[in-house]
Amino acid sequence: MVVLIAGITGNLGQRLASAAISRGLSVRGLGRNSSKLQSDISRKLESFVTSKTHYDIDALDQAGKGVDSIICAYNGDPILTVEGGSLLLLAAERAGVKVFNAATWNNDWSKIKYGDFEHYDTNIAFQHYAAWTSSINPIYIFTGYFSDLYLTKFGPGSLTVDDEGKKVSLRVAEIYRRVSGRETEVKRMGDVADLERHLANLRLKHGRTGLFAYMSEAGALIDLKGDWEFKPEELTVLDHVKKPRSFEEGLKEHLKSE
Repeated sequence: MVVLIAGITGNLGQRLASAAISRGLSVRGLGRNSSKLQSDISRKLESFVTSKTHYDIDALDQAGKGVDSIICAYNGDPILTVEGGSLLLLAAERAGVKVFNAATWNNDWSKIKYGDFEHYDTNIAFQHYAAWTSSINPIYIFTGYFSDLYLTKFGPGSLTVDDEGKKVSLRVAEIYRRVSGRETEVKRMGDVADLERHLANLRLKHGRTGLFAYMSEAGALIDLKGDWEFKPEELTVLDHVKKPRSFEEGLKEHLKSE
């Protein structure tokens, strides 16, 4: 089976390539510069197709010829998500490819409305475009937060709105205190209504093009309302591929790299 990974030279693309190769799949790469690939990945590729831009139609058609599936590993740039993803999907149609994994790798935007979290609006737009126009039914993978991002400033503390969720911030603080040996303090900054008002003001101030100025607040509000909570019946268990880490395990690894 030949898998095409578009955007293979990026961080996610190279992780996907390593995983695919380790499982015996033949991997073809599509990207602008093959020198960005790790050497152990580059030498194991079936081939690499160089693309000048995301709208390099000749390169897209060459890359898609004869493959069994396509994985889009473009980054979250809105132009790549909508325009790049759509052009890649059209190339898949021309090549007769039926398995197309869209560039998602994020929280479940199917549970929110357009405008709730501006950074995902382009994902929603692409999904609607594909559903309306394409003979292919793309695959969308919702990963939630990557652990590395959770341990940065962006990650909110509370992920659910039930009674246990109210204790999450305190548990995270306790684990951080125990693992790092550093003193921590949990500060209450307000309630959900306060956050809604603050977010509304930020949106008025920065507009849609300034979404990164309030992206963390928008994400925190959705989290607090429980709209991104994964229910057990929604999860695909992949323990046979890789067992998930606990927050404590991830934190220990993160602190070692500091």
